[in-house]
Amino acid sequence: MSQTQTTRLSPRQAEIPYVGFRPVYLQYVNRQHGNYFRSVHPSLLTHRFHGNNGVFRADFMEAFLGVYRKTALGRRAGCRVLLTYIEVSALLLAARSACKLIRHGHCTAWAPRLDRSIHQLIRKLEAEQKRLKREHIAIHGKSSFAELSRSWQSFARWLRIHYLTCDCDSRRPNPAYRFRQRGLAHFCTLAASELTNRGIQVPPPRLLRKLIRQAVSNSRRREKHQTIYHLKLNDSFAAVHLADYVESHINKNTHKEN
Repeated sequence: MSQTQTTRLSPRQAEIPYVGFRPVYLQYVNRQHGNYFRSVHPSLLTHRFHGNNGVFRADFMEAFLGVYRKTALGRRAGCRVLLTYIEVSALLLAARSACKLIRHGHCTAWAPRLDRSIHQLIRKLEAEQKRLKREHIAIHGKSSFAELSRSWQSFARWLRIHYLTCDCDSRRPNPAYRFRQRGLAHFCTLAASELTNRGIQVPPPRLLRKLIRQAVSNSRRREKHQTIYHLKLNDSFAAVHLADYVESHINKNTHKEN
């Protein structure tokens, strides 16, 4: 028998997952009757999810729709609901989906300070999810919970791909951004080579990239006498200048630590 937890939802807290549940409910009913929405048709899935589309489970979908019906009844006066681990996870998924719909502008905020209410509800559900996890492990063991968690994650992936996809999630190629990233990577290579020739230890990749980005930003804002044009025109000049910048910051940090 699955462990349950009684949860009290105020009218606003019941409204939040209802907004996240409703698109799934409508699209699932349409699919059951043989109709499809173009935005969620399985043939439109991206290559990023090829071979990793998740697995549909009828029992999880029934639990998902059951919580949707409970929140629909509690929108006016609130409700007390008895939830299992899967149902709490479904509430969490719906609350995060509602947050994304509002953030992307697909749904207008219906109350003031709604973002704070969503985050409070998510923290509350996460605490109850952890409590149910501990109870399940204490009774059935870790292996049983691991299997349950893997099954839910697979179903949640299927649900996101088929019913919760959004055109805003796909990032369109930006040639200017890619060009700058390639230039920044080239400058990092030049600086690392010059530091190695000087016998100075090259900082970690993330720190090196951060310092190079700062140096390039200073040149772009013309805070130094050289500009981006000068750095791109002469690799040897760029290597010396960027290595000097990195070395000075490394020495400054070492002096502060001492």
